[in-house]
Amino acid sequence: LGKPVSLDLVNGVITLPTIFAMENDSIRHLVQSYFDEGKHSGILDEIIRSIKECGAINRAHNYAENLSREARESLILLPSNPYKESLEALSYFVVGRVT
Repeated sequence: LGKPVSLDLVNGVITLPTIFAMENDSIRHLVQSYFDEGKHSGILDEIIRSIKECGAINRAHNYAENLSREARESLILLPSNPYKESLEALSYFVVGRVT
């Protein structure tokens, strides 16, 4: 979250949006080809377009929002103090880092 989708793929990192997108056979084959056949920019452009169009980015963001909410709910058990407030703020900050 918070950086161009292509940057992670160029660096060989498979992120949650890519994992979600790879549930689609054609996208999975594109990603496999990209890594197996030597990172061609034409394939990368098609992968990025496919990831955006299939809704994987929104799905990953929703997943992160749910985890953030669950984390804040877990903090309810803790007494109020600056550390708890920092953790709550961090949960919002991390999810808010979206391009």
